[in-house]
Amino acid sequence: SADLVLIENGLQVIVETIKAGRQIMDNVKKIVAYLLSTGFSELLLVGGALAASGPIPLLPAQILWVNVIESGFMNFAFAFEPEEHDLMRRDPRRVSEGILTGPLRLLIFLVALTTGSFLVALYFWLLRIGISEENLRTFMFIGVAVDSIFFSLSMKNLKKPLWKIHLFSNKYLLAALALSLTALFAALAAPPLQTLLSLTPFSLEVFFLIIGLGIINVGVIEVAKSVAFRGE
Repeated sequence: SADLVLIENGLQVIVETIKAGRQIMDNVKKIVAYLLSTGFSELLLVGGALAASGPIPLLPAQILWVNVIESGFMNFAFAFEPEEHDLMRRDPRRVSEGILTGPLRLLIFLVALTTGSFLVALYFWLLRIGISEENLRTFMFIGVAVDSIFFSLSMKNLKKPLWKIHLFSNKYLLAALALSLTALFAALAAPPLQTLLSLTPFSLEVFFLIIGLGIINVGVIEVAKSVAFRGE
């Protein structure tokens, strides 16, 4: 037996195998970071509402729609993310090193805290202006969905800023973004889905406001990436 078996007559297969392994590890990290960031931000939102004895910001059906129908598309798409340019110029990874490295844990914490704080602030602002619970949940549903869709682009590369990332390199992620946006608009516009998810009609002004908050959130996430991976 051997630790390494060559199935082709050449050492180049070793290089290609190492490259494939590093690419798989990179993409697994992106999926984990995306899933945990979105999950913890929703947890912070619901926990903040319960701690303040306020109304539930999201119903179970709404959370399932966001996590399964919208965010779920991105989870699969990240598995097909192309290799990063510096893949083979990195130092070897320690065998004992797991997926959740220190910088990655810090990034997940910062992203979840930032996104969750934005959502909690939006929640309390909506409560302050006195809207109904149905409208409140509709706005929070839009906010959670838009945030998870927006910062998926930042997760294409955990170390490079968004403006240095090739945004169109993964056709599966672009298709996932299109499907996620379609699912969001379908939930808001189709009466059967509105009834199923307990959503109410909304104004375009509010939608553009939440999109603006999503863009600001992406900017803060880019800062979090630079902080978490500043040594790399």
